Amino acid sequence: MPTFDHRDRRTLALMWRGLTGTVTVDLFLDPGEASRRADAIWTAAAARAHQRLVVRRHYGPDDARAAALGIASRPTAVFFDAAGRDSGTRLTVVPAGYVFQTVVAHVRYLSVSDRQVPALLAPVLPRLTRPIVVRVEASANCPYCPHAIRVAERWAAAAPDRVRTLVVDGLAVPGHGEGLPRVSMTDGAETWRAEWSGVLPEREWVARLLPVLDLS
Repeated sequence: MPTFDHRDRRTLALMWRGLTGTVTVDLFLDPGEASRRADAIWTAAAARAHQRLVVRRHYGPDDARAAALGIASRPTAVFFDAAGRDSGTRLTVVPAGYVFQTVVAHVRYLSVSDRQVPALLAPVLPRLTRPIVVRVEASANCPYCPHAIRVAERWAAAAPDRVRTLVVDGLAVPGHGEGLPRVSMTDGAETWRAEWSGVLPEREWVARLLPVLDLS
């Protein structure tokens, strides 16, 4: 199954040179076509990562690791930073096209040990009395989706005990194929929700979140 041509592989190897620590990805797969595509892409990506990207594959619906990490569908990729910490992101869309750009950026980000909490998120964290889920509906051919994915991933990496990011295939969600990216934020009990479509700057994410936190 083709993934990258020679030029792509060379470019990827150059991009991976920025890795300063080893990032691990747990990849949960099934026999389906989407899993095969995801596996091929991750295999090609890891081969060019100068041994700084480790991909661990898990098969079978009853995998204990999947249950421990709350995996509900396959393929799903779970990212662990250079210190072995769960980054809080669950990627359930095949990492192709524009989504693959976010994978490269996120792996590079997680390889660095001295990451800082995003400045706009810092004042919000003390107000998160319970964990929240940030869900991003995206697609490989959506040029506007990487921004939303990157903001959500940074939030989760900054506070994985209080923020969980879920990136899903927006084209597979009935009625949501247009207007991507589509972002929703909610707490685990679904007592409140903030949602929107399209590209919003990070400060607007905070502006949408704070009012519902005040009501919770």
